[in-house]
Amino acid sequence: QLSFQLSFSSVLSILLVDKAVPFTFHPLRNKLWTLVKTTLAAGIVTFPLVSGAFGVLPLLSVPANLIVIPFVNFLIVPLSLISFSLFQISEPLANPLLQLNVFLAGLLINGVHMTLKIPYSWIAVPGPGILTWILLGLTLASLAVRNTYPKLRPAFPMAFVLFLLWTAYSVTWNTGGRATMTTILDVGCNKSSVFISLPDGQNILIDGGYSPRAESGYTEKTIVSNYMASLGVETLDYLILTSTDRDHLEGAGFIMSRFEVKNILTNGDKLNSDIWETIYAKKINWQNLINIYRPITTGSSSLEILPSQAPEAIRDSSMPLPIAIKMSVGNTSYIILESGGNNNALFNYKDMCKVRRCIYYLPLMNRVVTDYLMRMSPSALALIVNDLRGEVTIGADTALPVFDIGEKGALMIYQDGDRIRYETSEGEKGALWD
Repeated sequence: QLSFQLSFSSVLSILLVDKAVPFTFHPLRNKLWTLVKTTLAAGIVTFPLVSGAFGVLPLLSVPANLIVIPFVNFLIVPLSLISFSLFQISEPLANPLLQLNVFLAGLLINGVHMTLKIPYSWIAVPGPGILTWILLGLTLASLAVRNTYPKLRPAFPMAFVLFLLWTAYSVTWNTGGRATMTTILDVGCNKSSVFISLPDGQNILIDGGYSPRAESGYTEKTIVSNYMASLGVETLDYLILTSTDRDHLEGAGFIMSRFEVKNILTNGDKLNSDIWETIYAKKINWQNLINIYRPITTGSSSLEILPSQAPEAIRDSSMPLPIAIKMSVGNTSYIILESGGNNNALFNYKDMCKVRRCIYYLPLMNRVVTDYLMRMSPSALALIVNDLRGEVTIGADTALPVFDIGEKGALMIYQDGDRIRYETSEGEKGALWD
């Protein structure tokens, strides 16, 4: 569906531009100008689709296309046709051309990879809003009627300039320094990834490494990565893995290749060779969670690793240790139990919540958790789980809001000072604390 949308919008934009400013192909200068116009027309119109799906803005698309398009049109495509024709006559005769074509295609792919490594060859951008689509529609409509209705000709440059200005503002707008945003994303199999954006601009991803295959690919590519890219995230200050299972590590490898990761914290040191090579090559600071004894302070926030005090919590540097993560922002704490962890040992975590307000994320729900929350009811604001709906009664007169991520898909919690609001991916909104 996305490929059709990109193809259709590209062809539509090229046709509209050709109608307003006809393309010419002679002499060579006109050919180059036509190529630039074609690339700009397709790039501008498909920008909302690309930014919404991939969260990036390619800055080198025009100069890259000046090389790639002639390379493909005058080398790869003709060689492919010739080698295919020769293959029908003689396979040995066609093999040299096939090998040459494979070499040229590999050269093109390596060139694209090298281009992407150039600083600022692309930038992460947020997804398009309603105003972006409206301005783009006005730009295309004014372009379509530009020659038919001469009096409306000034409408095109005005709409186009407004579209560019709003796009530039959307790309450069920085949400840092405002509210803390915590997002819990459902990634299937009763598991979630937690993304935290702090007021000072730092970003934390917890369990972004879960990576089961789905029809549309890895969850990092279809859910976690796309969501962070849609927010304009380029850097992760902390990537925290509560498990070192194979699925988590495969996903973590993709996250580290897609984003600039400064620190990675893992539950144990049982990592595969690919992860170690990536950590070494990108000079990522690695720490074992069980060796972190003091809170990690980031501005006005702090991150604590809470190991379980249960008898079954065996200390072993190579094996995962039952842990909880406590993120404190002002007078509110977010308690995140490890994905797939044993909630029966919930009450064995030391210093779980000593502040006035707590928001709990627990992958599972059972009677032990309910009993614990009854004792913690004065500080509990909300409970987030993967397999429960409605409300859990805490005490005689208190009802604790419960959000089922498996049902909602995603939950965003915004904390601005003492005010705490929430929003689900289904559009449900409300306040947890005013």
